[in-house]
Amino acid sequence: MRKLALLSLLGIGLLSLGSCKKEEEAAPTRKSLLTAGTGTWKLTASTISPGINVGGTTITDFYGQMDACEKDDLFIFTSASANNYKEEEGATKCDPADPQIAATGNWTMSSDEKKLSITSTETGETVSETEEVTISSMTSTQMVGTFTEEIDGINYTLTATWTKQ
Repeated sequence: MRKLALLSLLGIGLLSLGSCKKEEEAAPTRKSLLTAGTGTWKLTASTISPGINVGGTTITDFYGQMDACEKDDLFIFTSASANNYKEEEGATKCDPADPQIAATGNWTMSSDEKKLSITSTETGETVSETEEVTISSMTSTQMVGTFTEEIDGINYTLTATWTKQ
């Protein structure tokens, strides 16, 4: 009888363990996705709206107009002691005399993690520029964002896709 009671308790204990819900892990933040691994991203697509007239042709595929030496550039986001940003030339440079590190600076992300601000200075320059990207989607392997550039009084919206390296 005593063995039966112990077996019953053991059975109830095992059943209750099996019915315990495993705590769900919190989804990674966009900040952690940005800097995960080496924090290195590469531009893999970019469109522009409205299209730009180039020689009588309206261009909306901005990435398609870039030189191969620009398409392999790397954008590196770290968060060790500060939110550091670095843009590096890829394996090919448009000008072999260009430095490998094209720009350095810092980045911040809004509290709702929808806006990424990058303040950087090109190597050899003294004036910093700030670019604000509105992140529309982000996973561990891809980030899509938009930003606006004014050219000749016209506001152009660029939609860019970066792929984790």
